[in-house]
Amino acid sequence: GTLVQQRGLVMSNDAAGDLVFQKSVATGNAVAHLEEGQSPLLSVAPQFNGQGYCSEVTASVAKKRGKSPARATEQNPFLRNVRRPMHVRCTDSKPADATELARSHLSRMLGNAASWDVELPTIVDRRGDLFRPNTTLTIKAPSAMIYGKHELLIRSVTKRKDQDSTTAKLGLVLPGAFSGEMPAVLPWQEAL
Repeated sequence: GTLVQQRGLVMSNDAAGDLVFQKSVATGNAVAHLEEGQSPLLSVAPQFNGQGYCSEVTASVAKKRGKSPARATEQNPFLRNVRRPMHVRCTDSKPADATELARSHLSRMLGNAASWDVELPTIVDRRGDLFRPNTTLTIKAPSAMIYGKHELLIRSVTKRKDQDSTTAKLGLVLPGAFSGEMPAVLPWQEAL
C-alpha cells in the first residue's frame, strides 16, 4: 500500500473483484451532478479530520551509505499561518523522486482531512453505468460545507439492497487526493 501511495496510484477492484492499480482520474468528466434538496440526493454527511492536517510535507529518500538523503518539501497552500510539518521517509524510492513523493503525501493528507458520504436511491450514474471508484461527480451541498458546485472524486461505492430498495453510498474526497495535485479552492472556501 505504501508504494502505491507514493506513486499517486489508486488501488481498487474491478467488477470481477480483481485487484487493479490505476492513475487517479482527471477532473472534467463528471458522471453525475448532485444538489442538496434535489433528487436523487438523499443525504450528504461531511467528515473532517484535522489531526493529520499539516502545513508542509517533507519527503526524504535515502541515498547510498554515508550520503545525506535527498529531501523535498511541499507547502500546503491552504494552511499558511501555522507551522505543522510532517516528515516522511521513503526507503523504496529513488532520490530524484523526492518532490513527487512529497506532493503525493500532501495531496493524500488533504484527501484524508475532508471527505463526504453521499447516499443515493440509485446505483447508476446519468449515463446508466454503475457508480464506481476513481470517477468524479459535481455536487453542491451547503449543509455539508460544499457551498458552490464542486467536482469531487468517488473514492468508494457501497451498494445496499433490502427487500424494498437498492441504494448507493458514495465516499467522496477532493479530486487531487491520489494524484498529487492540489485543488485551486476548497469546497468550503467558495462563496454562498
